[in-house]
Amino acid sequence: MDIVLTDAACTTVLASSAAANVGGDPFEFFSFGNAGPATTFGVRILHFAGPLPGLMKTVLIGSGSITIDSVRYQDRGFLGP
Repeated sequence: MDIVLTDAACTTVLASSAAANVGGDPFEFFSFGNAGPATTFGVRILHFAGPLPGLMKTVLIGSGSITIDSVRYQDRGFLGP
């Protein structure tokens, strides 16, 4: 699994994680500090190889908060806005 943080239009990558973890836990981590006025972002979770996980967990470390407004599932192992 890989994870990508984008702008609200999902056209510009702001942060990402693409660790080679096939055969292990699909763990991805990225760091992002919002220096601009934007408050809406896109998150794309990509399936690279191996079986799809049955459960996914999001963990926020540090100050701040997140709100997940919608989740859309698409074919080919893609999850995100």
